[in-house]
Amino acid sequence: MIIKKDSETKQIGIKMQALAWLVFLFIVGAYLEETIELKKNPNEIPTTILSPNGVKEVHLRQNYLGHYTVKGEINGFAVTFLVDTGATGVAIPEIIAKKLSLPLGKRLKTSTAAGETTAYLSRLEVVKVGQIILNDVEAAIVPKMQTDYILLGMSFLKHVELTQRDGFLTLRQRG
Repeated sequence: MIIKKDSETKQIGIKMQALAWLVFLFIVGAYLEETIELKKNPNEIPTTILSPNGVKEVHLRQNYLGHYTVKGEINGFAVTFLVDTGATGVAIPEIIAKKLSLPLGKRLKTSTAAGETTAYLSRLEVVKVGQIILNDVEAAIVPKMQTDYILLGMSFLKHVELTQRDGFLTLRQRG
């Protein structure tokens, strides 16, 4: 009987040790995932500075790839933007447009870095980056666009002043 109890105790000990390792690996994995996400988008919570003369400024830090990504909103829904001064307008992957219930408008041919493709015009009621808020922004819904980001192009950016310096991009909008 004693041998059997020692064997059961050892098995319980091994199971507890395995469980402890699994919990440890889960915690390390969660930490690494958060760290990687922060490197991809260091602007999860953009802050807005409002000067006494009514100028709104949002300061964005470059991510580890040298891009400017920022959490924002379209029509009240949280999204992640990639600032793209080379994009004519706001470009939205079709899968995200469906989640946002955006209507497909006029069909058009467009040129992208990946070549010619079809897109659909749409209008965004409200686009928000920090406390910079624009209404009635033109956008394109791009079915072949395979990314989790929405390109924040010139249909939004033409309404703000851009200043890039030392790994930071400042978006400035007069109040």
